[in-house]
Order: sequence, then C-alpha cells, then structure tokens
Amino acid sequence: MEVIAFANQKGGVAKTTSAHNIAALKAMVGKRVLMIDLDPQASLTILC
Repeated sequence: MEVIAFANQKGGVAKTTSAHNIAALKAMVGKRVLMIDLDPQASLTILC
C-alpha cells in the first residue's frame, strides 16, 4: 500500500489541486484511490 500526503501550513499552495490531479492519474492507470479531505473548507469534497 502506498500513502501520499500533502501538507503545508500556508494556504494557497495548490495542495488540493495536486492531491486531486495525482489521484486522478493513479485512477486512470487502474490504481485504487481513496482521498480523505481533512481541510475545514472541504475543497476536495466540493471539487469531486
């Protein structure tokens, strides 16, 4: 099992966009992907 985490205290550094794009690419090549959104703004949840 591979775990990839994106973390940075600063806002606006493309953490959500990077996580979404990498997860989408992994899914496209047949990998199973689970994204967990711990951001209080729930940006990843709204994006998907």
